[in-house]
Amino acid sequence: MGSRLSRLRKTSDPRAPSTALQPVQTQQPSAATATTSSNMTDAINELPPTPFRVIVDGRTGTVKYVGEVDGTAGSWLGIDWDDQRGKHDGTVKDRRYFTAAHETSGSFIRYVPSRVQLGITFLDAVRDRYTTREPVEGAEEANEGTSTSGPDVSIVKWENSNIDVEMVGFAKVAQKQTLENLQEANLTDGLVSSLGDVSIIPSVLPKLAIVDLTGSLFSQWAQIADLTRTLPCLTSLYLNRVRLQLPEDGSTLAGAFDQVRLLTLNLSMHTAEDLAQLVPNFPALEELHFGFNNVTELVPLDAPKLRYLNLQNNALAFDQAAVLSDRDRLPALRHLNLQWNGIPSLAPDTVIPHLTTLWISDNNLGQWTDVDALHAWSDLTELRINRNPVYAGDAELARIQVIARLPSLTVLNGSEISEKDRMGAEVYFLKLANEAILAQTGSAIHQDTPIEEVPPLVPAEILAAYPTFLTLAAKHGVPAVAPPESEKLKVVTVQLQRLDKNGEAKGAPIQHRILPSANVRHFRALVARQMRISPRKLKLRVTDKWTGRQEYMAADDDMKLVSYYNLEDGQVIDVLDA
Repeated sequence: MGSRLSRLRKTSDPRAPSTALQPVQTQQPSAATATTSSNMTDAINELPPTPFRVIVDGRTGTVKYVGEVDGTAGSWLGIDWDDQRGKHDGTVKDRRYFTAAHETSGSFIRYVPSRVQLGITFLDAVRDRYTTREPVEGAEEANEGTSTSGPDVSIVKWENSNIDVEMVGFAKVAQKQTLENLQEANLTDGLVSSLGDVSIIPSVLPKLAIVDLTGSLFSQWAQIADLTRTLPCLTSLYLNRVRLQLPEDGSTLAGAFDQVRLLTLNLSMHTAEDLAQLVPNFPALEELHFGFNNVTELVPLDAPKLRYLNLQNNALAFDQAAVLSDRDRLPALRHLNLQWNGIPSLAPDTVIPHLTTLWISDNNLGQWTDVDALHAWSDLTELRINRNPVYAGDAELARIQVIARLPSLTVLNGSEISEKDRMGAEVYFLKLANEAILAQTGSAIHQDTPIEEVPPLVPAEILAAYPTFLTLAAKHGVPAVAPPESEKLKVVTVQLQRLDKNGEAKGAPIQHRILPSANVRHFRALVARQMRISPRKLKLRVTDKWTGRQEYMAADDDMKLVSYYNLEDGQVIDVLDA
């Protein structure tokens, strides 16, 4: 026997009357037509009050008008479609019948019960999905075709026999045993539109803690409030893709959500003002998801226990985060998700000092000044910033830059930052800054320069581009990036290690002496001759001792000085034969 859901999910009948607007018929109706019209009127009168949610041929919308349309016969449903693929905004021939959310999201259709799905009750949906009729021990289900003598009679065949046993009340017992212990109900796209008899819900579902109503057909927050009042253990409520209307009297929601700690409203199309009105009704709320709602501005929220706020896939500028910085309103906020908001830059004067986790991946951040703006977020320990233009190119080098610019971070893009990672990144960052000083002034800061003498040697432009340079220099010293004049003739002895195609060592390393002032082209030629490899196939790979970052001495870098790679005595250079 099919479930209530299967009975509701019927395909449209090709013989059903057209749902397009029809001209008024002038001929006299027949008796059959009059009967059909009477039946249709009865069906229309049984519809719930507007607004209510429906699914028509797989499309979801909100019925905002039921009645006649000028110039046509009979009643129509005025629907505001979620996918915005309608014909108008609720206005036809200069008369407004309802107000659609968008200019072309509204249209009228005829009410054809076989096409318009109105949904089922909450308990029916739970029973359809979670109840089973498990036979008692020693019994198995009877063959198909066995008849029963009542609505709650099961026929089972006793094990190893041909005896059919009639079990009265068996189904109800099985259902009760199943639902009494149910703690989580996933009713995603389950066509739930009403509550039914709310008085029995507490006894049927006494332990239900998590309810997922994503894609349901509820239309009013008052309905959700009536439901949650019957579920004393409820802590998590999922309402993604549910279009709910707020009550005119907000006090009707009071006390309904006191125990809810997690709430998801993704694609609910609520406004920021709606959210600010809703949140105070959730005093225990710790985690809130409000993504995909096309929100462009935020308004202050009062949520004393809120720790996690997900605002991804909206259209928020970064300065809107300042609205969330009021610690009196959001004292517990620690995690903010602003992914996929199209944010072009981070404002340095926007600070949430008590935030520990910020996700801003998949935006349009393209400057290191955007990362530097987060330096003032003193408690920030976790950051996700990948898949931004600033990360385009060398992702490993970008990671080094972020770590060195934000000293409080312990996790970056989901990966922990070890003490070794941080030290390597900071030293490499100092090297990059010193190279920039060399390029601008013609003279890098010597590694033996006392730290108190370093600040006057750093141009203001370099300090602006590398704002943590002085702090890190005091911590690690300034690494050399080119040999000073007096050391240009100092020879460095390196170890050349030949590797096979699997990356395994091929023989013992060979010592090679090189002047740091030599260019890469000269060095590559010497190595190729010594290792008997064609220069065109030669690859030299240098591993930075601080960061573990690997760089290739490529043919494109022939005019670079060997000193660029900070080679030291005993350093191993991998030799690969391409």
